[in-house]
Amino acid sequence: MVDTPTALRDSLEAFKSSAGGPVPSDPWAMQHWEMAGAHATFLNALLAIYEQASAIPQQKQTNFVGFCLLWCAVLHSHHEFEEETYFALYAPKLDTAFVHEEHAAFQDGVTAFENYLVSCLPPAHPYGFDKTTPVDQTAVPFDGAKLCALIDSFAAALSLVSEVTHLEPAKLRAAGLTADEMQHIAAVGQAYVRKFPIARALTFAVLCAPRWTAFPPVPALLRHVLVPYVLAIPYRHFWEFAPKGS
Repeated sequence: MVDTPTALRDSLEAFKSSAGGPVPSDPWAMQHWEMAGAHATFLNALLAIYEQASAIPQQKQTNFVGFCLLWCAVLHSHHEFEEETYFALYAPKLDTAFVHEEHAAFQDGVTAFENYLVSCLPPAHPYGFDKTTPVDQTAVPFDGAKLCALIDSFAAALSLVSEVTHLEPAKLRAAGLTADEMQHIAAVGQAYVRKFPIARALTFAVLCAPRWTAFPPVPALLRHVLVPYVLAIPYRHFWEFAPKGS
């Protein structure tokens, strides 16, 4: 059986052909590239979480848990958008029934992972995008080995590679999706992304994306100046756990 870090690295390697390189100008290629980049970002961040979990000093554990829960919040929002809005835009030309089945394969494991992380936080503590722990909560001690075991339970199902293959440009064209339809899908996606809290979600995407991809597709000034030196500041206690040099 392949260990979790190897499985995550293998999935990341599989994404290089679809998410590598510059931002595509072709509207069919763009959706494939962008989805692959988003999924690679989730896996890259999860790999960083796994590799650090067992060596987090006690004084940094709450911040590390906060970073992990931000990963959960971004993942949940992404999958909610996929299930409720995004993939429906391809119907009926493209069969997208697969998405619920693929998400169900890892949802219980991710929920257990998230519930454990929340239990490690102090009472009335904010986490994710807009959640807070109960005021009467008693925090349980953080256990990095337990966190890794929880990731082991869902990492293989969370490869996220198969889902992206449905969006390969040739398949989208073969399904009869027009340039206008693809541009509409892109516009809906962009409108959804703007609803995210920018200091957390955009910073997460920029800092956690693998270095071999240009995802997320944002201007250089935003990526290299505004994100690291402005937007990252309010939550800088999270970003020390972001992937390094990947």
